[in-house]
Amino acid sequence: VEHGAEVSMFWVNNKPGTGPGPHWHPYSETWVVIRGAVRITAGGETRHAAAGDIVTVAARTIHSFINSGTDTLEVFWTGTGAITVRDFDWLGRMPPPGAFD
Repeated sequence: VEHGAEVSMFWVNNKPGTGPGPHWHPYSETWVVIRGAVRITAGGETRHAAAGDIVTVAARTIHSFINSGTDTLEVFWTGTGAITVRDFDWLGRMPPPGAFD
């Protein structure tokens, strides 16, 4: 979604055991965990976060996350850039050069 701002934001709600598979974005992103627990894999490393934690993933880093808790996961998500890419057609692989130019 193109909106002309230099930052994108949205609220994430995931049921236990759910979350997107491996994907990437052409911008960095930061998550503030509001409620629940999450397992994040980024750049081959896995980390766990819970309410109050902040996690950042670098641009063009393949990553995934899953609600690892027993309650709803609530995350406030921000990404740097004037677009928000929420189309996961590129799951687990990098797109061809120029795909988001």
